[in-house]
Amino acid sequence: MRIELLSAGQGVTSEAFYFFDIDKEALNQVYAYGDQLRINDKVFTQNENSLNSTETIVDNLTCNDFIFIDPYYPFDESHGATYVDIFMKAVKKNVPAMLWYGYRTIQEKQNMQQKFEEYFNTYEINKNESHIFGIEIILSLIQNKD
Repeated sequence: MRIELLSAGQGVTSEAFYFFDIDKEALNQVYAYGDQLRINDKVFTQNENSLNSTETIVDNLTCNDFIFIDPYYPFDESHGATYVDIFMKAVKKNVPAMLWYGYRTIQEKQNMQQKFEEYFNTYEINKNESHIFGIEIILSLIQNKD
């Protein structure tokens, strides 16, 4: 997914692409692809948990930016704020954002949907006015598991 974001960056006026990941090899692949696209002067990678860094960056983003959030556990509260908090802050500021996450069972999906509703209420976000779209990809293995 990150690679596609970079390739979409060809010819785009984005000033920078920031990638944070705990997987150094994934970051190396992003950087190598940025080199191939000749946009490495705009590609910044950091080998760390992205929660704190992303939270700092979102405060400075505008409607002309885009943030892609790809957490292992979107609702993990062990560091205070969650990735969903960061996503909601971006939505509240009208920053184009994508939250990419997964689940293992239909029950887990339903639990996440309920948590999202709670976050929308907490952040006072009207989903219809905020142009929020949900796209679902369900593997048949998951679909048949519950």
